[in-house]
Amino acid sequence: PKRLELRITIPLVKDVSTQEFVKAINKGVASNCSPTELAAVAERVKQFNATISDVGRVKKGDVLAIDYLPDQGGTTLTVNGKVWGKPIEGQDFYTAFLKVFLGSQDSDGRLRTRLLGQAG
Repeated sequence: PKRLELRITIPLVKDVSTQEFVKAINKGVASNCSPTELAAVAERVKQFNATISDVGRVKKGDVLAIDYLPDQGGTTLTVNGKVWGKPIEGQDFYTAFLKVFLGSQDSDGRLRTRLLGQAG
């Protein structure tokens, strides 16, 4: 099993629409995956985006856990301890999702280095 846990710590903002996450996921996957990788995961990205859209809004302090649990069917989304949607199959999807945050083309030029604990 593998986990990516996101703690929402957005100063000055009370809450955020999950549509902002959908935009970031789409942009990050498109920017960091080859055309072949993108084609392979496109339908599953849509499935994940639909699941996160069902959440509605996230507030400062909310915890989003994205777990890759192959024994339970794939990648799951948990918000504040509640599992949303069905697991998304395939490690290739989870890898593409991680590239949103850890790929060379992340949305914030410093995001990758900060997540990896590197100076920058």
